Amino acid sequence: MNTYTHPVYAYVRPAELGGTTRHWPVIVAGAGPVGLTAAIDLALRGIDVLLVDEDDTVSVGSRAICWSKRTLEILDRLGCAERLVQKGVGWSVGRVFFRDEQVYEFNLLPGEGHRRPAFINLQQYWVEQFLVERLSDLAQAEVRWRSKVVGVEEKADRVALRIGSPDGEYTVHADWLIAADGAKSPIRSLLGVECEGQVFHDRFLIADLAMRSGFPAERRFWFDPPFHRNQSALLHRQADDVWRVDFQLGWDADPEEEKKPERIVPRIRAMLGDDARRLVPVEARRDPVSPASEAALEGRTVGGLLPGLGGHLRARAAPVRRQPEQDGVARQECRERENARDRGGAAGHAATNCR
Repeated sequence: MNTYTHPVYAYVRPAELGGTTRHWPVIVAGAGPVGLTAAIDLALRGIDVLLVDEDDTVSVGSRAICWSKRTLEILDRLGCAERLVQKGVGWSVGRVFFRDEQVYEFNLLPGEGHRRPAFINLQQYWVEQFLVERLSDLAQAEVRWRSKVVGVEEKADRVALRIGSPDGEYTVHADWLIAADGAKSPIRSLLGVECEGQVFHDRFLIADLAMRSGFPAERRFWFDPPFHRNQSALLHRQADDVWRVDFQLGWDADPEEEKKPERIVPRIRAMLGDDARRLVPVEARRDPVSPASEAALEGRTVGGLLPGLGGHLRARAAPVRRQPEQDGVARQECRERENARDRGGAAGHAATNCR
């Protein structure tokens, strides 16, 4: 069952290949949620912005799903939150289980009268599609698909980017570059900005599955559940009858082996019963590297920003800080892990990496 049809955005031959040149105030590399949001905000402020991305569609597979109230308030200012709220699944209640017993319940928005929910769950591809459509309405923004940054040269008063396209390479110049090109940011590598962080030693199986279920729209988290002993599990409802399940596997798990249907299906049937009709995209991964070293950008002559997953970096020239109001679920999970550690037993090991 296909729950989403990916749009294909048209490639347009760039004017630079015909000899036309233009200096941009800002170039954004990467059409994920961060890059698209930055481009929309700049255009609404009257700043010309060029957005380039090497793909020609939105994200594929299991990626971000939880969007906080603060995020929705920012997107309200940018004129695109309502579509996300109407499509997404709103929630504020979370339940925590130890084995088969509920041990904790929380409500992230207990008061009334709020315009937006505490969180909505919506697949990242929907969010990106809505942001692309919003950006296309803004005259001061240009988007170039199938356009990859292959070189970066810093000059005294600007940055020069070498862009690869289906018709060849060309150069564009800008005052500022926003590198929102993901966790394995090629631009960070081109700049020599290494990420010397520490690894959280664990692996997780993240799966989206299509099913009809009576489970309510709330967050459910288990320590040492009967269907996945000595590990943790997470369940979220998304749009279009798609559900996100997240199984802790342990550091020694083999990602390729764990992605096989004969390994996935029994876990999900034990968790949810026999009404899961089909698994959609599945991946097994290790938690991303975090946080990084400080020295990387100090002393650079041209400003550059490394936001989003490409910016797991602390540097004085381009500080990246998490917004505390966007970390409600992360803080809550930290409390859950501490509570589980206090209870001891099989779940205690899951509480050791909370910080």
